[in-house]
Amino acid sequence: MSDIDDIIELLENYKIRPCVQSGFCCTQAPCTYGEWNEDKSACKHLSEPNEFGQKDCGKYEWIKENVPGYEYYPAFGSGCGSTIGNNLRQEIIGKINEKRKK
Repeated sequence: MSDIDDIIELLENYKIRPCVQSGFCCTQAPCTYGEWNEDKSACKHLSEPNEFGQKDCGKYEWIKENVPGYEYYPAFGSGCGSTIGNNLRQEIIGKINEKRKK
């Protein structure tokens, strides 16, 4: 098997982690349509968290209406593949699981 065949096999079997709307990516850097908040800790368009800690993009509707190919960039709902430093994701999953147990 060639290197390209190995890569294709890996990609075909790769599972995307579901998006839980942690907003983690928006705390790393704003997308092209966003901008930093005053203390540069997150995009200023990131909403306040709900009861589980999930956040929404305040520019989402504008992006949907004005950006061809918005389904691909920014990668809304594509799932966070970052396993380093994303404690927000695990906290949200934990809160959702606790709610399900009740």
